[in-house]
Amino acid sequence: MPTMDDPYATPIEPPPPAGPGRIARLGWLWGALAATAVTATGMYLVMQPAPAAAPEPAPTVTVTTTTTATATVTATRTLPPAAPPTPTPPATWTEVDAYMDTSDAAWALKEAPESFRAMAADFINNDTDGCGRMMWVTDIHPDGFVIGSQGGITCGGGAHYIWVDSGNGWEELFGMQDLLPCEDLERAGVPQDTHSLECVSNDEVYFY
Repeated sequence: MPTMDDPYATPIEPPPPAGPGRIARLGWLWGALAATAVTATGMYLVMQPAPAAAPEPAPTVTVTTTTTATATVTATRTLPPAAPPTPTPPATWTEVDAYMDTSDAAWALKEAPESFRAMAADFINNDTDGCGRMMWVTDIHPDGFVIGSQGGITCGGGAHYIWVDSGNGWEELFGMQDLLPCEDLERAGVPQDTHSLECVSNDEVYFY
């Protein structure tokens, strides 16, 4: 019968009265054991905790990725052809008509380089024979050439000259009482297209 220590104990029926055979006693024993097992199993199932609810599936997140194609456009610009460099015009002679018999007149010849004006003023001032000195300039070239005449005013005579800047000062390149061969002027490097200089070639007179 149930007790305070085990309220759920299954009561064991008393053995049958004496007399039955061995088979009857075994049947009673097996029946009692089966009843006990059934009762214990039922109590075990009743005392088990209810099964936990299955977890809900995690929400499914669908991510849609949109890829935008970027087109790279390379602009090619064809530059116009570079203009050819402007050729530097050749230096030319400057025509002047400068008569100088004083140093002030020599310094006033602005078309000539300063070094030439200094040389002309020194020539005019260095009057050792008392005749007075003069210089007459007709052509000036920026490459360092001057054409003219020089001499005494009242005495001493004069001549035509071509002066050149040698790098160490002005020097007399040619002193002429007559026409020079054109070939001599060309070999000396005198620029052509002068305004006053004449020369001779094959017995013909030319403006150089």
